[in-house]
Order: sequence, then C-alpha cells, then structure tokens
Amino acid sequence: MKGKPAITVKMPTTGKPQPTKRSVNKATAPSPTQSINKSNKASLLAPIPSCCGCGTLTSEDTKALQCDRCSATNAWKCIECLNISVEVYEALIMAGEAQVPIRWFCEGCDKTVMDKNVNSDGSSSSDKIDLLVSAIEKLMERYENIEKKLETKADVIACNQLDTRMKQLEEKLNNLDKVIDTKFTGLEEHMKKNALTDEELIKAAVYEEINRKREEDKDSDARKDNIILYRVPELKSSSATDRKTSDRTFVNDLCDGVFNMTLEEEDISKMYRLGRYVENEVRPLLVAFRNYEHKERIMSNLKNFTSQPIEKFRRVSVAHDLNPKDREEIKSLIQQAKQEHVDNSDESTENYWFRVVGQRGRRRVIKIKKRN
Repeated sequence: MKGKPAITVKMPTTGKPQPTKRSVNKATAPSPTQSINKSNKASLLAPIPSCCGCGTLTSEDTKALQCDRCSATNAWKCIECLNISVEVYEALIMAGEAQVPIRWFCEGCDKTVMDKNVNSDGSSSSDKIDLLVSAIEKLMERYENIEKKLETKADVIACNQLDTRMKQLEEKLNNLDKVIDTKFTGLEEHMKKNALTDEELIKAAVYEEINRKREEDKDSDARKDNIILYRVPELKSSSATDRKTSDRTFVNDLCDGVFNMTLEEEDISKMYRLGRYVENEVRPLLVAFRNYEHKERIMSNLKNFTSQPIEKFRRVSVAHDLNPKDREEIKSLIQQAKQEHVDNSDESTENYWFRVVGQRGRRRVIKIKKRN
C-alpha cells in the first residue's frame, strides 16, 4: 500500500441508492414536480441492504460495514460475521471520521484488490489491515488495564491527608531537634564547668587500677590454702549432712593413702561442693586447709597418683583454687603449648599431660608423657 489513501468507512443507511448518470436533453428536461416524484419513487423501490454473511437486514442501529470499493447494497457485513468486537468496530468508525487510511472490501473486491496489491515482499494490504486491527485490539486492552490500575490508586483526599500528616511529622522532628540541641548545649557547658584536668584523670585511673589489683590480691590470698578435687564420688542422698560426712571421709582416706598425711578435725577449715546439687552429676569438691603446709605437701606430691594401688583414687585429680583471671591465663597457656606441640611434633597431644607451674607472672607449661 503506497502512501496514505483516504479512508472510507461507511455507516449502514436505508433508502439511499447510488446516483446514476443520465443523459439529459435540455429541450425535453422534465419539470421540477416530475423530478421529485421520480426521486421519491426510486427511493421507495430501492432494496433494503442486508448482511451478505447472515442475511440480517441493516438499519441505522445495525453495526455493519459496507464495501469501500463497489458500495453495492449487497456488500454489507455485520460485525458478528466479521468476527470483530464492538470496541474495534467503534474504533474503525472513529478512524474513518478522522480520515485515517483504513478500508474494508467485500469478498469479490477483496480478491481483485489482493491480486493487484501484493507487494514485492509477499505481504498484502489485507495482511497490513489484520496487523492494524490486532494493534487496535491490543491498544484497547492496554487502555482497559490502565483504567483498572487507576481505580486502585489513592484518591485526592487520601493523598492530601497523607501530605498533611507528613508535614506534621516534619514539624515534630524539627521541634525535637531543637530540644536535643538545647540539652546538648547545656550538657557541654556543665562538662566544661566540672571538667577534670589531665592530672586528675591520671590520678583517678591509677587509683582505680590499684583498687582492682588490691581486690585481686585479696581474692588470691583467700584462695592460697585451697585445693579443688575433681571426680570425687558424691553420695546420692537428699541429706546435705550425709553428703558432707561422706566427702570428709573420702578426703581423709585420700590424704592418708596417697600422701601419707593424717588430718585432724581442725586441719580443714571448710569443705563444700561447687555448684548446685544435681542427681547423677559429680561436682568438684573444694577443700580449704588452715595452714599452707598441708596444701603444699599435696601439690608437691601429685606424682603419687601414678603409682596409686587403691582403685577409688586413680581417677581423682587435684588443682589450685584460682580466681577467674588466673584460670583464664592458665587456660590460654595450655592452649598455646598444645598448638606448639602440634606444629613441631607428629605425636598426638593425647599422649601428654600439659601442666602449668610457677606463680603469677612466672607461669610456664611443662609437658609430661603419659605411660602406657
């Protein structure tokens, strides 16, 4: 299809036949009255157009199209036979009124036009019309979707209310900022008036460190006569007195059988289990001696456990009663020693005991090979 020829979209009409050319002899021209009578007669005798597909008579209310080429009275076709929607039909009518180049042909004219209007690429005007109709249908569908989306949008009143609420929140935030600025200003002035000098800050830090050190030393001194026994069997009884008596008997037997020590009643100042009593669990046992010599004798002869013939003492282990800081230091030293062993030896750490010896600040780890 070359260029943009004018569109002719014709609405169905009744009683409007196509004008015909006649040769008129000026000398024998009919009178005006005779011409009017003949015109009325021709209108009455004109056939009523009908759909060439289904035969439905077309009137001004019928949605149908007439062939734009032959304009014959039998060249009408309704939208049901054309298989197009009302929306597409109305869009075509509007396109015709706007002089958009769209045409419709009856089957006979369509065949003639198709034979003449086949393009060099094999496409035809009919193909382009089908594409255009499809495009119009898509546009109509898109228009309907847009309408549906617009219905879900907030209305003007809701938008205005939201805008008012936002302005109120902004005003509150501005007021809050002013209050915070005022308080910060007052705080800064107060700090300037009561600010400590560098010398005073240093003195306070030193004093705090001295107090912390003093508390640690006091705690360590209170623990220096204590030992902790692990895996000492605990009597399964609800009576605390019976459990304490059982523990005292076990400690006396342990000191006598392993370390050749005979303990008197007053040699132990206190003894208790660490943690809450839970059935079927063995809690560590803390033993506090009245003098340091008893503890020192036990800790210096721990090797006696290796040659111990008494079965009930073989799984027992003894450790110092340390404060949390010392325990953390010893734990870290043992972990470092095990890592060094893994890096420098092919043997497993399970074949060795790792023990920490020495006082605070001079502690070190020794490695003792286990006997088979």
